[in-house]
Amino acid sequence: RIDPRRLIQAGMLCFMFVSLAWGLLFLSDSLQIWHAVVLLTIHGIAGTLWGPPRSLMVHYIAPNQLTSAVRLNAMSLYLGMLLGPAVGAGVMLLLGPIHGILVNVLLYVPLTLWMWKAPYGPAVTPAADGNTGQRMRGFAEPSAGSVCPKSAGASTFQLGRTRGANASITSANKPM
Repeated sequence: RIDPRRLIQAGMLCFMFVSLAWGLLFLSDSLQIWHAVVLLTIHGIAGTLWGPPRSLMVHYIAPNQLTSAVRLNAMSLYLGMLLGPAVGAGVMLLLGPIHGILVNVLLYVPLTLWMWKAPYGPAVTPAADGNTGQRMRGFAEPSAGSVCPKSAGASTFQLGRTRGANASITSANKPM
């Protein structure tokens, strides 16, 4: 079995690569159609890598908290889809499309680092009575020495995560 956190991180790395590539292609003014095709394909693969494992993470929640975990999981997804484009547009208006898409790369870093040390596996898998060897920590309880998951929440608002965001970036970069 593959650790779902590693698949999510692989998706994040793909999203980071795509954002960095868009930014560098915009900076160098060398964007061609085939670049866009390749980058959008990698973007789609990243979403495929991230989606299913994100849903599997609720399996490691105690049964008495499962309903809340499923709701929070769905809420974070839809909140990111709702607010992500607005936050991304604000960042791009503030910094410009080129620098805004480069800032997007940095938004993935906190969550990627936090997921490296997040508890997972048999040590945190709930028993029938809901007890585990190590309790799964929530956003309000960062572990000592780890990246604060509250700051990692910024990763929910990735600039290039939603459909059409890349098209709006390329059209914003063209002269009128």
